[in-house]
Amino acid sequence: MKIDRSTVNGGVASLKYYKGKFYAVYYSGQVWVYNVPIGEPRILAWRQDDMFKRPLVQFYLVEVSGALLLVTRFASEGPNGGPETLKFRVFELDVIKGELKEINTLGESSIFLGRNGASYIDSSKFIGVKRNQIYFSDDWTDYYSTLEGGGGRDMGTYDLESEKN
Repeated sequence: MKIDRSTVNGGVASLKYYKGKFYAVYYSGQVWVYNVPIGEPRILAWRQDDMFKRPLVQFYLVEVSGALLLVTRFASEGPNGGPETLKFRVFELDVIKGELKEINTLGESSIFLGRNGASYIDSSKFIGVKRNQIYFSDDWTDYYSTLEGGGGRDMGTYDLESEKN
């Protein structure tokens, strides 16, 4: 898919170096691939679902067991006035075909994500870390200045299979 770069809306939500290339997901939901050395970028995938048009959505790229995943985090305004995470959707990115396939299991893995990016671990090797979980910290920094006492309250775990916090 060849698209003019002027269609990119917003900044980069997440950037990941994966198998010799840089992958970037923009706040518009577009996933771009950049060759190394940096050459002409091309759009790899672009989900134009309504989910990407919501104001409280965050995106993360994370490599899990050799696969590149696009993690989408959805929130709404919580009772304290700041964002509150509602759910996650996870897609495996086929870097050859440029397709996204939704998944609902991480196997024995768990994902940790927040403002500093995303990473994964094999949960079977750590006591107290549950499999198939997304552990998240608050990364809604744009909203911190409007909250009395600051932000940092939207933290928790999400079970990908049961879709529950």
